[in-house]
Amino acid sequence: SSNPSITNVECRKKNETTWVAAAGNACAGMDISTPTVRMDAQDANSGLMIGQQPLGVSSGTVLYLDFEEWPPVDKSGYNQVVSTRGADGLTQAASGRFGYGVASNDNGGYVSVSTVPQLSSNEQNYTIEAWYKVTDQGGRGVLNINGVNAYIADSGGSVGNIRTAGNFDTGRDHTRKNIWEYVAITCSGAANKTYLNGKQIASGSSCNANLNGNLNIAGAFTGANAFNGTIDEVRVVRRALSPEEIAANYFSGARKLTRDGGTTWIIDPSTFTDYALTPSTINAANGTTAVVKATSTIGFWNANAAANQFVLLLRDRVGNTSTVPQTAVANALSAPTLAIQCQAHDNDSYSDCGDPTVTTNDLTPNIQLTATSNGPAPLRISSAPISISSDTVLYFDFEEWPPRDQSGYGNHVSSIQAGAIQAASGFHGKGLSLTAAADGLIISR
Repeated sequence: SSNPSITNVECRKKNETTWVAAAGNACAGMDISTPTVRMDAQDANSGLMIGQQPLGVSSGTVLYLDFEEWPPVDKSGYNQVVSTRGADGLTQAASGRFGYGVASNDNGGYVSVSTVPQLSSNEQNYTIEAWYKVTDQGGRGVLNINGVNAYIADSGGSVGNIRTAGNFDTGRDHTRKNIWEYVAITCSGAANKTYLNGKQIASGSSCNANLNGNLNIAGAFTGANAFNGTIDEVRVVRRALSPEEIAANYFSGARKLTRDGGTTWIIDPSTFTDYALTPSTINAANGTTAVVKATSTIGFWNANAAANQFVLLLRDRVGNTSTVPQTAVANALSAPTLAIQCQAHDNDSYSDCGDPTVTTNDLTPNIQLTATSNGPAPLRISSAPISISSDTVLYFDFEEWPPRDQSGYGNHVSSIQAGAIQAASGFHGKGLSLTAAADGLIISR
């Protein structure tokens, strides 16, 4: 197998219609800071996946449950033994994330896999992942393998924690009610990482290595703390998936970019239509081996051509994820210039302000400033939106609702608290309206 191929890279200024072919995957001379990049993506193996799609069976998969059958059936190829326990309140749900799922109403029922013999008793490299939607956030296990678990906790008022191996809390309000979330936990050597919706949210220095025992879904290890909600796409892989693979699992078409020549790479798996991937197909549909046009508008770029690089993370049906080409974008960026001229008397012509002649009746000569933008952004005069600068890591202008971070780092709002609403009369365009102490926005880190 091989990764999806990406060719024919083109660029254009944002909101314009003329596409310019890149030379050697480099878009040169862009005189705007947020260009749009377009490229052809094609897969010759199992078919492209665009947007949010089922996980499927990738390399190293030892358990895969999509709950399309009931009782559930393992589709990894290893035919693991799957059963339902305490089945009261445990049903197949027609409204899973993709097709059917498993629904639990907190009455103690859960799905059990008695053993996964392909995992050793001292396993040091693995990934466990699932999609889930909670109805009740407090103390609910999503999935558990001998203590390596995704557990939605209500501990000390921190509603919505994701608690992983060693009861490591990733932070409050990560999990929201009645919204589909994708969680992945990886172990590589002695290091574990937790990802939510394609972004890493926590890490640790230990892994529970005894993974060949029971896997419980919709309950903790003993079946207690039963889940209240719906679960879909449970998968265990005998290797630690890369951050790029996990971002593409959440949203095939996620963006990876750098503004410093590769020292720091940013992965933004955002699913906003104009922020990640807007595909249009040519004689084909999603899951095809034909060519797909994929476009993405990038956040603010720096002036240095080599510093700005961009990768579109697309995957196929067996999990191969594109990590090339690294498209470079060059901006003709320099600071605005300012010319100063003076007028000695009203109605005189303006000239350089060397030493204008001023009479005793005219002690206040007029001064004229001519400001010129040298790109890539238009000149801002007087009171204007702050917008995005080269070092911006968080920027909300509240023109969209829910608000989205436009800095390029993908620090999007995870929870809108109480009565926080979009205001039509912001200082520039729309804004954020807060009227009570409980109103606010929470951004997951």
